Amino acid sequence: MAIETLRPNGAGFQTNISTVIGAATHWQAVDEVSQDGSTTYLSNDSGNQGTLQRDLYTIPDHSVGGGPINQVEVVAFTQHTVSFVHLSLRTHSTTYDSPDDVGAGGWSKESYVWTTNPFTSSAWTWIEIDALEIGIELSGSGGGGGISDCTQVYVEVTYAFSGPSVTTHDVIEVRETTGTGLGTITSIGNALITQHGHVWDTSANPDTGDSKTTKGARGLGSFASDITGLSAGTTYHTRAYATNANGTAYGADIEFATAATSAPTVTTEAVTSLTQTTATGNGTILNIGGSSVTQHGHVWATTINPDTTDSKTQNGFGVVGAFTSAITGLTEGTTYYVRAYATNGQGTAYGNNIILVTPVSPDVSSEVAGPIRIYRTRLEYKDAYGQQRGAELPIITA
Repeated sequence: MAIETLRPNGAGFQTNISTVIGAATHWQAVDEVSQDGSTTYLSNDSGNQGTLQRDLYTIPDHSVGGGPINQVEVVAFTQHTVSFVHLSLRTHSTTYDSPDDVGAGGWSKESYVWTTNPFTSSAWTWIEIDALEIGIELSGSGGGGGISDCTQVYVEVTYAFSGPSVTTHDVIEVRETTGTGLGTITSIGNALITQHGHVWDTSANPDTGDSKTTKGARGLGSFASDITGLSAGTTYHTRAYATNANGTAYGADIEFATAATSAPTVTTEAVTSLTQTTATGNGTILNIGGSSVTQHGHVWATTINPDTTDSKTQNGFGVVGAFTSAITGLTEGTTYYVRAYATNGQGTAYGNNIILVTPVSPDVSSEVAGPIRIYRTRLEYKDAYGQQRGAELPIITA
């Protein structure tokens, strides 16, 4: 069950109590959140105990409640001796009073409960609550030092709690430090949803006191949350949640685990533009791993599995995708091993080995054993063993 408390905010159908103390108006003498005793109050100081005086007050529309109403309780703090008081309400243009309540002096709480609307004899509705007036009826003090005072009036509406209903789905796109939470709001309950999202923690059944997303107001339907700030290689629990004026509801607890911390993933492709001393290295970063790629390029050496202690290019920060490197300083006629590499906070990863062999420039003077002829831009000749040889001639322009 839940309770919404409503307090006077204006004069109602009647303003008949004879004396107001400490306040500008009658309703302002009894509207305080905490009763203030003899600071502000109303008094029926008539000497005739049979003289009844009643005030009725308007109240604001309800703002929290929304479920079926169980009861309406009018509450007042009074002090009265030989006199008596009635708790009052007005609904459907008709005023109703509680039975006589005879006090014994001193400020004390008085209350009376209406479980149904006395006019309709049916369960209260929120429309009737919004139109309700509440109040107090005081009998005369009776003279001789008697008192008949009231310092506070309010009404408590008790209703059945009805929060939202929400479902938690599996977490998708889980990486080292992030994931995507999925959920569905299947019912908004008795009031509009003001907040929703996901909560998560390393312990089961997290709530809004733990890490959470705050996605604001919404209605029925599916939603997704960016779950961030996670630790790699860790098991977490998450729940979808939704909040309305009646409270916060959670979906089932779902467990998920982040990926272990990892270096990038990189592949090496065949070199291109090969000359006696240079080549173009080709590679692809397939995955940056657990953190940003801070360096990438190619490494090469005359032995297999070169690493960053060997000759290398340094292309700087990298992203997923293809890249190239200018491989220089090679020796002609030499076999090299080349690997693409990428480095992040977790380490350096290498691609597969690619073999390249630099070409050898022809030495015409030591090989020629026969006639030489030039055909367009190609030099052709026979070597000392009678084999036909040839070489492309450079094109020189002025």
